[in-house]
Amino acid sequence: MTHTDMTHTDMTGTYTSGTYPSGTDVTGQDPTGTDSAAFFAAVLKTIASTRNHATDQAEYARGVLEPAGRIRTTEQETDGRQLTVHETDEVLGLLETTFRAKRTPDEEREYYLRYIERVSGVSRASLGVSAQ
Repeated sequence: MTHTDMTHTDMTGTYTSGTYPSGTDVTGQDPTGTDSAAFFAAVLKTIASTRNHATDQAEYARGVLEPAGRIRTTEQETDGRQLTVHETDEVLGLLETTFRAKRTPDEEREYYLRYIERVSGVSRASLGVSAQ
């Protein structure tokens, strides 16, 4: 395995030098091979398209608006680069939060997860994501 020296800014703002296996990102995680633009577009379209079966507006704000905002922030932070498995898993977890808040039926969840998988190339099996 070859290694690449990389310098990056960590959360404290200091510069850290490290050696990472080639093909991995600064966190040492393998990129997912996901088309990140298509992935974010499909996830956000899913959130906008799924019907809200809940009536509590506070729950909607916590369970739909806040996660959608976090997904948009992640999209901006990744700036079109390949997503890591961790980032993809985190976004799909936030999507699951919106499904629960909207009380989206399992069949509809499965439909949208397959759609996201098809258009973006994300592999739910490799992430351990299911419709339930």
